[in-house]
Amino acid sequence: EKDPKGAAARFQSLLARGTDSFEVRYYLAQAFFDQRRPREAAPHFEAAIARLPFFRKAYVSLAICYTALGDPGRALETLEKGRAALPKDPQIMEAQATLFSDLRRPREAIAAYEAALPLAPRNALLRVKLAEMFRNARDPERAIRLLREAVEINPEPAGFWNSLGIVLGANGQSTQAEAAFREAVKRDPRSAQYAYNLGLTLLRLEKRGEAASSFGRALELDSGFAAARSRLAELRQRP
Repeated sequence: EKDPKGAAARFQSLLARGTDSFEVRYYLAQAFFDQRRPREAAPHFEAAIARLPFFRKAYVSLAICYTALGDPGRALETLEKGRAALPKDPQIMEAQATLFSDLRRPREAIAAYEAALPLAPRNALLRVKLAEMFRNARDPERAIRLLREAVEINPEPAGFWNSLGIVLGANGQSTQAEAAFREAVKRDPRSAQYAYNLGLTLLRLEKRGEAASSFGRALELDSGFAAARSRLAELRQRP
């Protein structure tokens, strides 16, 4: 019924009457979590883990609580305990990688993502996230390989194709970037950003007429898109 406050009160009444179990602790913690009350949620997640140490969501939620409380060390410790209890769970490793990335520890983030990959052979989003790490680490070849794997596994998300186009373009592979951006535009024709990115690549390829059309399309979708307006004006001014 989307009433976490009411749920928390009921679970607390169960605890007051001496009814204690994994379910009571976990769902009480989740009720506090849904109210964005991490300080109250954390001890109940801890108690739930103590009763059932093989439930992944409890570790991930507890780590989020500690992060919100400004204690990333305990968050990482929680996820490490989760990996020890569930060594074949890629989502705990992914949570670790995300936290390392947020803490600006890219090497450890990459290691955690790479550990998760063999356990999630059909997880396209995991590959996209790792590709972003390699892109930021200025390793475009690895990023491109992972993004190509991602769109092969799941070709539907336009964002995957857009990410591939960005890395290809930055690596000087403009023809391949054009193809990727066209796929992004085809899958999400309402995105002004994707139309603009395609326009930039077409401009690099000296396809001025097509580039102008893409910039114009971006402006149709978002009349306040200043960069698209500027590019289109430059094209019209040139002989």
